[in-house]
Amino acid sequence: AAVLVTGLDTTIVARLDFSAVAPYAAAAGAVAVLTAVYGSALAPLVPLSADLAARRRTGELDEVFLRLTRWGATAVVTASALAVLACPPLLRLWLGGDTAARSIPLLQVLVAGNAVRLLTFPYPVVLFGTGEHRRARWTPLVEGAVNVSVSAGLGLAIGPVGVAIGTLAGAVVAVAMHLFVNLPHTRALSVRAGDVVRRGIGGPVLVAVPAGLAVAARAALPATVWPPLGTLAVAMTFVLAWSVALAPSDRAAIRHIRTRRPFPWLHQTSSAPGAQA
Repeated sequence: AAVLVTGLDTTIVARLDFSAVAPYAAAAGAVAVLTAVYGSALAPLVPLSADLAARRRTGELDEVFLRLTRWGATAVVTASALAVLACPPLLRLWLGGDTAARSIPLLQVLVAGNAVRLLTFPYPVVLFGTGEHRRARWTPLVEGAVNVSVSAGLGLAIGPVGVAIGTLAGAVVAVAMHLFVNLPHTRALSVRAGDVVRRGIGGPVLVAVPAGLAVAARAALPATVWPPLGTLAVAMTFVLAWSVALAPSDRAAIRHIRTRRPFPWLHQTSSAPGAQA
């Protein structure tokens, strides 16, 4: 499945337009960083979900799953929106003008596809922890098949951007299968698709709206308008991430972390003998 999802895109691009391999590979490599970081951050969810499932604490596992889905989706969508807004100057600095010009639209589509795929990323992690991963074994294969089919078809029609759109199409199918096919048959969780959309990914998806509108308007506006427009989109992205994507309990938890002293013993002052010891 991994070969189908990520391993064949560059090969398809090479067969369609070999000169686009470098721009496409650069865009795909940048996107892969976010997936690796997010996957590492979710690693502790495996033993935690295993423990809660073994003790049949379904309600607690539901809450952990929904909260991590909401937090993760907020972080992923925010990072993806900022990447889309900042990618033109960063790619020019990294790759040079000619390669960057071809990489920008590819990166934007690949970032969107990657963000969609990661919206429900905590769900398969929970399945591994609870031993129910076999229930979702067909999802990555279907995603890969859709990815390759759409990439080849649209690649022949519109070029390398079509290959990137195939990644987005496969991600949409995978998320839909997780929510509407796999989740109803998961014994360790009692939440359903509506709960995940309403309390998990619905708010974070709205965070992408300012970046999407800014990118769509950029082609129709003079180049001098982009700096203030991009700055406004960045500011609105953070505002929506804080006020819409996160629940009040999430914001309270973050405020608590910010005000808590991480090393309280460094702040202790006492004149009593042996206090420091």
